[in-house]
Amino acid sequence: MDRARKAVDLTVAWFSDDPVHYKSVYADSAPAYNIVLHTGGVGTLEVYRESLGLRNGVQFPFWTDNIEHPFNGEATEKCFDILFLGNVHDEVRRDRQEYLSALGERVAHFGKPSREAGSQHRGIIESLQELHAVARRSRFGLNFAQRFYQYRNSPNWSIALERSGHFSFTSRLVQYLAMGLPVMTRDIDALGRSVVPEVLEAQSAARARAIADDMDEADRLNLAQQSHQRQRSAFHAANRARFLQQLVENDRWRRWSLDDRAEAFQNFSQEVSDRQPSRFRRAKYKVKLMARSKPLVVGLTGTGWANPSSLLKWTNDALSATRTDVIQINPFHFPHLIRSDLQGHFRGIIDLSRDRHAKRLDTIISVGGEYLITSTGASLPPVLSLWERSEYSSRRVERLAQHSNALIISSSALAEELANLGYFNTIVASNVYTKYSEPVSVDKPAQRAVVRVIADRFRDIELAAPWILDEMFQDEVVIDLDGNDAEQSAPEGHTVNAVLLVPDMTGPVPRSPLHGLALQSPALQFAPRMSTVRTDTIENGPFITVGGIAELEYKMLLYTRDRRLMLDYLTRLQSHEEAYSVSSVIGAWLQETQTQNTGRMTRRMRNWGRK
Repeated sequence: MDRARKAVDLTVAWFSDDPVHYKSVYADSAPAYNIVLHTGGVGTLEVYRESLGLRNGVQFPFWTDNIEHPFNGEATEKCFDILFLGNVHDEVRRDRQEYLSALGERVAHFGKPSREAGSQHRGIIESLQELHAVARRSRFGLNFAQRFYQYRNSPNWSIALERSGHFSFTSRLVQYLAMGLPVMTRDIDALGRSVVPEVLEAQSAARARAIADDMDEADRLNLAQQSHQRQRSAFHAANRARFLQQLVENDRWRRWSLDDRAEAFQNFSQEVSDRQPSRFRRAKYKVKLMARSKPLVVGLTGTGWANPSSLLKWTNDALSATRTDVIQINPFHFPHLIRSDLQGHFRGIIDLSRDRHAKRLDTIISVGGEYLITSTGASLPPVLSLWERSEYSSRRVERLAQHSNALIISSSALAEELANLGYFNTIVASNVYTKYSEPVSVDKPAQRAVVRVIADRFRDIELAAPWILDEMFQDEVVIDLDGNDAEQSAPEGHTVNAVLLVPDMTGPVPRSPLHGLALQSPALQFAPRMSTVRTDTIENGPFITVGGIAELEYKMLLYTRDRRLMLDYLTRLQSHEEAYSVSSVIGAWLQETQTQNTGRMTRRMRNWGRK
């Protein structure tokens, strides 16, 4: 901060966790700034003035806009009377659990649960789209403020916590208001009553139930509209920006009283508009084969010719659908081309110099990594290798990268390891073929749904998700351990509405099931994909994480009944597969092969695949 003050005329800081971190951070750093924006109310401002002698602070509560939290005012079937978004897992929040337990099934809790959590806990919301869908199906939002006296025996306890009481305006309160959810709150002070008179005080669960029972839908919708307007006037991002601009440009605020500093943020209300910001999307690599007198001749080799669900078979089908002549090089039919691998890494080495027809090939695609492609004494066409069954670097995969112009792998971690070893010709892509390219649609959901569980081994289910084996859950589950039952029909009267992938947890990092090609069944192509472990890597796509039966059942209900949420998810899923699928990579390879500029192709695909 000393260096910063020498470089600029003005320094500003927003203390978003004030006064919780007063003792550990803020008390030492506040004097370094010309303006400090606080969230703790009048009590916090008094402490900074009296204990530290500072007059550089104003109240600057949380804010949002209606792009991130749009108004959900349309008539929608309501699933819950009361929605609570927040955590109850630690000591300073444990008092919330008793309140929630008293509400029982009347409340839906999303967030980190306590050990005593009951059926009201529905899981964890992972995206704004899920949040919007849950809000659309709830009548009221429940707000708790942290009661600062509960920090008394913690290292954070300070005079600021003692003097402040609790947050007047929590981030959750602002989100509820923005989405048009009438707010019930357990904790409110005089400032909160003054700024947000629309908030309903419910200091007990009994009072919350009474409010939900007594308010008819017309009054609730009217209160929802008023709450939304309050957010747009007092807690909108544009108005908060005007307030900050005023603080920076004019020093008159330094003469304000503490009460004025605590309330001034609401006086900058103007008509606001929510313009959608520009979105930078990853461009889809669309394959347009160039006009050519003769089609490309592609040599295809690997293992899995007899398996209809193998990656090799899917590659063959994808190539056949393009303007290419596919020459199938089945190692069992061409033993004269194979010599032994003295290092023992591969089943054999295919030496194409032994075949006079190899000169006809424009490119070679090798699938599975069981055979290495070489040519002694003759030029070798560009080689594209697909390696699907390894998460970690080995001498075998290193040799594949060494002898291939490009190597497709399904693990970004492996790509990083190979890059550290000097191999930059890897392309990360999921083992998915975008076979169905028509726009997605959402049909009317079935009354009964079934979950398709995909795992490599029964042991993986026992380790990662034993709750799947619960007897009460068995009628709603189809377990697939080998990937060959992709067309298996659901039980009579049911429809497959979700796919649950159970990863292998025996290694240092979770690994998705190897036979993910089962997802290419038309019956599963556009089903929501769920996982028992959070997986954020690009090769896995947009998975929905679930941690138990209750969360799985509710998220299935949410996605199958909320058409807007389902359509948004399927659109993201389709976009991801178009960008990262093997078929897209192969299509790009074929296009660049036609230009006969393989060196540039390898560099472009390396950079494109690692963005």
